[in-house]
Amino acid sequence: MNKESSCSAGLTTVTVLGFLPYWFRFAQCLRKVYDDPKKNRIQLVNAGKYFSDLCVPLSNIWLVDSHLKGGHLKYDRNASFWNYCCVHFIATTYSYIWDIRMDWGLMTCFEKGKWGLRKQLNYPPWFYYFAAVMDFFLRYLWILGLFSFGKAGTTFVNFQTMSLIFIFAEAFRRALWALLRVENEQNNNLEAYRTIPYIPPIVEDDDDVK
Repeated sequence: MNKESSCSAGLTTVTVLGFLPYWFRFAQCLRKVYDDPKKNRIQLVNAGKYFSDLCVPLSNIWLVDSHLKGGHLKYDRNASFWNYCCVHFIATTYSYIWDIRMDWGLMTCFEKGKWGLRKQLNYPPWFYYFAAVMDFFLRYLWILGLFSFGKAGTTFVNFQTMSLIFIFAEAFRRALWALLRVENEQNNNLEAYRTIPYIPPIVEDDDDVK
């Protein structure tokens, strides 16, 4: 197997593995709608988000097959390139809006000191703004992979190096996302995990003890 075939096979494997998590989440959303259409109607919108995510690895296969040359990716501005850019941009924007509005519950309060956030906050306001900005830039980081910043084999055109950078960036983004997602669920019981949407304080006040 030559270098180009080996690289193509590796990229295809990575693409397929990246496809599966979105497929399972897409199916879960549809299942929730099937079980209770009225209560879980919003899950259709969530399913749409994962469907757009599913289209990204599919368009990536076409992009890689048409641009892989000598074991290196060199993107030409042809139909497959613009198709990938459009599909990925739509999916990224869809996911970012869902992060901010649904997963984190932001953009629901416009009071002074909490503009663009929500009424109940467990972290300092600056942390929510920081997370929103970082989530935006890290979600659109994939755009850097479409451009060459040096000669073949250098850092920013090396597939393995760029993949490692993207993996660490995504891990950091997901850590931020998880902090605010869990906090929002604790405050608002969005998934209705608790029958009574209230968690008593762990430490009782002196007044309550008396």
